[in-house]
Amino acid sequence: MYKAVIIGAGNIGAFFDSSSARAKVLTHAHAYSLHPKVELAAFCDKNKSKAVLAAREWGGVAYADVRTMLAKERPDIVSVCTPDASHAEILRLVIAHPPKAIFCEKPLTTNYKASQRIASLCDKKGILLAVNYTRRWESVIIDLRRAINSRRYGAPISAACTYNKGVLHNGSHAIDLMRYFFGEVKSHRALNKRVDWEKDDPTVDAFLKLERCDSVHLIGADCRRYPVFEIDILLEKRRITLSQGCNFVTEYKIGKNPIFPCRKALLVLKKEETSLKTAMKNAVDNIVRALKGAEAIISPASSAIKVQMICEGLIRDA
Repeated sequence: MYKAVIIGAGNIGAFFDSSSARAKVLTHAHAYSLHPKVELAAFCDKNKSKAVLAAREWGGVAYADVRTMLAKERPDIVSVCTPDASHAEILRLVIAHPPKAIFCEKPLTTNYKASQRIASLCDKKGILLAVNYTRRWESVIIDLRRAINSRRYGAPISAACTYNKGVLHNGSHAIDLMRYFFGEVKSHRALNKRVDWEKDDPTVDAFLKLERCDSVHLIGADCRRYPVFEIDILLEKRRITLSQGCNFVTEYKIGKNPIFPCRKALLVLKKEETSLKTAMKNAVDNIVRALKGAEAIISPASSAIKVQMICEGLIRDA
């Protein structure tokens, strides 16, 4: 059994779902509680009443101080689910009481060099470090990556990613997925920006070239109006759209235009709901298997740091 603790008793840590919502696994707490090889031992939050509520829902002990919890519980796995700006300090505390694995919300820290130092410290102490780019653990997206890389749908033409709430906080999800599908980013250029989230993390419109797709557009929206995260991929033989936060994947084929028969048209071939609701469960399973040496971390710090470097470059350019 692996003992897990969660630092940060907010939405992603504990309250996006509940123990009664068996079909949805949207939190670290729910994912740990379902794994047969994990014991969820404690929550820590500087607002202890939140930790108490989380422990009441999911089990475990409530703490207000990170050092006290780490010293008393001696966990094997630590989830860091606090606001972005607090990650670096908390991660250093966790590494000083080294667990076997850390599962950190993205971004790893709010500074590229700080993230590198954290990853280096984990390497030296033999700590597995996973960063929660959740969609990497989603089975339909994994299958889509295989199809794109095998050229089943022909060569990529272009992709457009619409997002808001900061290029590092949320746009990094889009950049991570583009790297997952199309390889490394060869160049990037900021086109515009708006501050709809944090002053130091604007939502940036940008143009990127990747190894296997030389036309990727980041399209910024405004989270003060409504949240949005959607991706549209054009390939030689298919169009693929990931809508409603990537909860749905629609595949279009090339067919006869129903209005102008002499022309071609993109026709819906199939639409399916992804298993994004249970990707967190897959993430915890991946971490446990990695601890046993059975497989590698699917969303490692090394990949997250490359994404962060691109995001910080876009912020500077903007």
